[in-house]
Amino acid sequence: MSISGNKSIVMRQVFAEDLDNELLMIKEAILSDLIKLLKRQGIDFEKN
Repeated sequence: MSISGNKSIVMRQVFAEDLDNELLMIKEAILSDLIKLLKRQGIDFEKN
């Protein structure tokens, strides 16, 4: 494979890792907000 082909693969890998990290941060933010909302409604499942 050519050098430019290898660079393309590496770029795609880095981009995919960045997307995975961003998706994880979004999920964490949503779950954090959901937990806060449930606690306000009297549901606290973190005690276990």
